[in-house]
Amino acid sequence: MVTGIDNSAPAIEAAKARTENKRSKLTFMQADLNALELPEHTFDAAISLDSLYWVTDLTQSLGSIARIIKPGGQLGIFIEQTLGDGDDPEILEGDKTEVATALSILNLAFEVSDYTFVFREFWSRVREVALSLIDDFESEGNGFICHNWIREADTEYLPSLKANKTRRYLYLVSL
Repeated sequence: MVTGIDNSAPAIEAAKARTENKRSKLTFMQADLNALELPEHTFDAAISLDSLYWVTDLTQSLGSIARIIKPGGQLGIFIEQTLGDGDDPEILEGDKTEVATALSILNLAFEVSDYTFVFREFWSRVREVALSLIDDFESEGNGFICHNWIREADTEYLPSLKANKTRRYLYLVSL
């Protein structure tokens, strides 16, 4: 059984609607990563896919997630680290990011893999495909989707990646 967790009730309802024919394998629950109130050792594993950007205390939230994983389980975290104005460039190194620091504070050993190249290729491809499909999306009344992808690629991701100010990592924590 796979359990999806989100803080947004509409996101949970949308996920339930999209996966109606897979209900025997999937369940969803609304929960706040800032105050995760689930019993200890509930899950075999957890995956955080771009969900830790909005937590108020990264160390506390990662500790709560680790607490709900059974001994011998694993935690996978996909996340970006971006260099802000005045930040020490060292925070872009996989073992010195905000996530790595929080995991170290919690005494959680981890392996880190750099997916920056793949992430850059992904956003280059998103831009290319969005440009090629823009007329189709416009004719459906959904041009805003392509425009948004192009804007994200052109103003957020690709410039930051080309300037070496963003890196993408996968952290694997064995508990």
